[in-house]
Amino acid sequence: QLQRSGYCVWNTMSNSQITFSACAGEDGVWKLADIDQFPAVCGSGESPTPSPAPSPSPLPTCPPSQHGPPCGTDEDCIGFTDCVRCAKSGYCTNVPLTR
Repeated sequence: QLQRSGYCVWNTMSNSQITFSACAGEDGVWKLADIDQFPAVCGSGESPTPSPAPSPSPLPTCPPSQHGPPCGTDEDCIGFTDCVRCAKSGYCTNVPLTR
């Protein structure tokens, strides 16, 4: 009777259980359909191509005569291009400490 009413019954089981054929549309909503009709009802099934990951931000540097990244200790400047130490100003610098 369900099939005559337009429902796509996939299988009948014991205890009066029924399984339907269903697919999720591109909008994420489940839809009842004959398996042959899945592409028309639910779309091609292909996932959209993901966007490329953003490029990593470049690390700060210590350009000549300019403040580098903020710092509290010399260790804060390790790994930044051209930075050699933390100056009294609280910024990494490319100027080595002279004694």
